[in-house]
Amino acid sequence: MATQTLEFPPSTEEAIDRLKKAFRVNSTAEVISRALALADEAQRYAGDGTVIVLSGPGGNTKIDLAR
Repeated sequence: MATQTLEFPPSTEEAIDRLKKAFRVNSTAEVISRALALADEAQRYAGDGTVIVLSGPGGNTKIDLAR
């Protein structure tokens, strides 16, 4: 299997490090895999025609997952 190397800005690296602790995993690949699985399940649960919004403290929108 070919190896892919990705470079992330410092803010993304910090978020990945926080998610490593939250997901209790050791690698960036595991974080990405779990985050994608979580987003997929959230969309599947929401159903068609629904928008899922992830927001931070104070309601600052971070991501819209439109189906």
